[in-house]
Amino acid sequence: MRIGRILVVATMLVVLATSASVLATDSEAAKEALKKGSWSLQFGVSQNFTLTQFEGATISVKRHYSPNSALRAGITTNLSHNIQRSSQSSKELNVDKFNTNVSLEYLYYFTPGRRVTAFIGSGPYLGFARNTTEEIPRVSISSSSNWSKYTEWDLGANLLLGAEWFVTHGIALFAEYDISVGYTSKVNKTSNSTYGMTGRTELYDLSLTSRGVRMGLSVYL
Repeated sequence: MRIGRILVVATMLVVLATSASVLATDSEAAKEALKKGSWSLQFGVSQNFTLTQFEGATISVKRHYSPNSALRAGITTNLSHNIQRSSQSSKELNVDKFNTNVSLEYLYYFTPGRRVTAFIGSGPYLGFARNTTEEIPRVSISSSSNWSKYTEWDLGANLLLGAEWFVTHGIALFAEYDISVGYTSKVNKTSNSTYGMTGRTELYDLSLTSRGVRMGLSVYL
């Protein structure tokens, strides 16, 4: 009976010592990760726990200029060209798409030496998109052609609040909630050579939106 109690107490002491060691290690990992000059790559975590783009960006990086302050930048660019042909049509359809988005945010960490630390941030974003569709005759009998060009500009600023939890050395999970104020300009131009007609539609919008709570993964280099 006495031996059993000794084993129980010894087991509890081992568990507590291990837990304390893990917490201390994670705390040290947080200090190491958030030190001046550190870099990290950030990824989004989807609902089925797979890694995705974060900030809508192909590349999202963060650099610390002090344990409390960091800059995070995200950039993405997509380009595509598509040609559609059909044996039932005398025309072919050419579709070109291009879009790019850039964001830059300043982040402030309140308690960088702890395993879990809260942060706030803000910064601007800029987006541009252009879609061009052209209908070209494939035979000389059909000489008419149509085209349309859609252009969009987005400019705004983000305000965010979040927390980062250091799971282990160099790896952290974070969650953040943001609010964005943005201005959008949309212009759509069309041309129809059959009827000799051209058109132009413009739309300007000022909005206050939120993407809700987003989860992410930081990998410190």
